[in-house]
Amino acid sequence: MKKSISIFLTILMVFALSSCGKKDEMNIYFPIENDVRSLDPQIVNDSAGMMIALNIYDCLVKFGSNGEIIPAAAESWEITDGGLVYTFNISPNSTWYYTNTAKNGLGEKLPENLNKQVTAADFEFALKRAVDPLTNSSERELLSGIQNAREILDGEKPVDELGVKALSDKKLKITLTSSDDTFLEVLARPLAAPCNEIFFNATGGRYGMEMKYICSNGPFFLTRKNAGSYIRISKSDEYLGSTPPKLQAVWFYINADKSLIPDKIKNGTYEAGFVDNFAASGFPDEYSKTETASAVRCLIFNTEDRYLKNTQLRKAISTSISLDTITEHFGATADSFITDNARKLMGDFKQTSSYKYDKTAAYDLLKKAYEDLKITNIELTVSCTEEFEMPLKYIMQDWQEALGTSCSITLKVMTASELRSAVRSGDYDIAFYTIPSYVDENKNFGVYVTDAENNLTKFKNENYDNIVESIKTSTENAKRELCSAAEKYLYDQAVIRPISPIYEVLVVGEEAEGIYLQGSSALTYFHEAVRK
Repeated sequence: MKKSISIFLTILMVFALSSCGKKDEMNIYFPIENDVRSLDPQIVNDSAGMMIALNIYDCLVKFGSNGEIIPAAAESWEITDGGLVYTFNISPNSTWYYTNTAKNGLGEKLPENLNKQVTAADFEFALKRAVDPLTNSSERELLSGIQNAREILDGEKPVDELGVKALSDKKLKITLTSSDDTFLEVLARPLAAPCNEIFFNATGGRYGMEMKYICSNGPFFLTRKNAGSYIRISKSDEYLGSTPPKLQAVWFYINADKSLIPDKIKNGTYEAGFVDNFAASGFPDEYSKTETASAVRCLIFNTEDRYLKNTQLRKAISTSISLDTITEHFGATADSFITDNARKLMGDFKQTSSYKYDKTAAYDLLKKAYEDLKITNIELTVSCTEEFEMPLKYIMQDWQEALGTSCSITLKVMTASELRSAVRSGDYDIAFYTIPSYVDENKNFGVYVTDAENNLTKFKNENYDNIVESIKTSTENAKRELCSAAEKYLYDQAVIRPISPIYEVLVVGEEAEGIYLQGSSALTYFHEAVRK
């Protein structure tokens, strides 16, 4: 009898372990750097939150694995009137899903007969929410090309006048102020995900905050949110859309110390994850790597400094850095402080070249600065973190060779926290600092406006302020020209000197495939992902 029980238990254990193994084969574990406060797609403002929202909601369209626009909640669309009118046909297969947790949590606030079909009205409501100043959507400027959006964002017109209209349950019309070749790409972002107005109102202002306050229509849905630890999204068995998931679940584990992520990917804790380009170089060839620029490392100047207030001096320092030095010691050269992807989404405005390396011109500029400042020598410091101390020493050699010994530039090494504090308080001469890129003209250029709260360079220039102000009210074509003008102005005034791009690299181990991204980590898709 005991022998029979022992055999039975052994078989049971083997079966259990086998089942766990099969189940784990259907899961992917993925690191994120921060907890996600909300999964409301209209207001989510961090990369991890956008990534998760992107996979639990279907927008009208989405990016395919080759970067092409493919159908999502809309099964088809047409563009008419010279690119001004977009008409979408919502798929009958696009449906809402919410958990029993939501049903029980919202109780009588949620009607029993809530329409499970995603309708054109859901998109109309969502897009109007996104441009409503009260929503304070982080990417609202991306929708400024829609008819009347600019005036709504500026508080000059009511939200109801937005050029978005549900023509029927399944037909949506969007009218633009001027044609925009990137508009479909904007509609693929979480910002443009649908929102069921009845469910939204039932949450009492807590939409997206917890599992019971989420109603989604994507290939996955939220099944666990453990604050400070992990977030799990699971395959939606009710999803009938165009991109059914192959995985059972994706587990997003929060890593407060991102420096540990590379080793955790290598030891198999995670099947994939994002690392910077320096860490990516340490992975063997068996790992697939997809890189995208997310920010730019720059030298920024404190224009309130008694010496660096002189434009000629800033130009001398900026033009005496060799491109070969940057390429060799920083890995790549940045021609702009705005990444290519952000530039594209801002209308693909013409890039202005930043600085041309010219030792002779740099020295002449230095002499002119000395005349203006009535000095014969100068001492400056560059504040940086330890990891860039050695690469910056090679730039210092360029400065010494071009500018001579009368211009003494030394390094001041500090922690990342100390560097942030120094820059924000204006307690620096020059800083080697990371400048993030946004798909928002006001965020990219507005930080250098005279009265901007986060004007780290303390730059003050009325002409520049006027250019940035004009961007807000211009048409798409004029906006592109003004963005180019604003960028050129900052380089002409030598306010910021781009050095090298920061690449987010999606590293995928041998056990997984099918994860893909478009432009940034925020646009990472998991529906095609599988465990091998």
